[in-house]
Amino acid sequence: MYARKNASGPRLGLAIAKKKVPLASNRNRIKRLIREQFRLNQASFPPVDVIVMVTPRAGKIKNAAIIDSFHSLSGRLKQKLNDIDKKSDRTSSTLPPQP
Repeated sequence: MYARKNASGPRLGLAIAKKKVPLASNRNRIKRLIREQFRLNQASFPPVDVIVMVTPRAGKIKNAAIIDSFHSLSGRLKQKLNDIDKKSDRTSSTLPPQP
C-alpha cells in the first residue's frame, strides 16, 4: 500500500496484474473487497491517493484475510502519515519567517 498527498480527498487506486493473480474472478473479488473496505473507512483517511498492489499469493487468500490485511496496512499507513505531519509541523514552526 502506497500513499501520496492529494488536495481533493482520499482516492483509491488498485494495481492487480493478471501476472500476479491469473484468474479474473479472483482479481475481481480482491478489487471488490478492497473497494468496499475503502468506501466504509474513507472518512478516516486523510486527503491522500492510496495505491494498493497485490502479491502473487493474493488470489489464494480468503476474504477475511484480505480484509484484515487491508485494515492492518491502512492503520500503519495512517500512523506514518500522522508521524510525517507531526514532523512537518515541528520543522515549519522553527523556520525563520520569509521576507
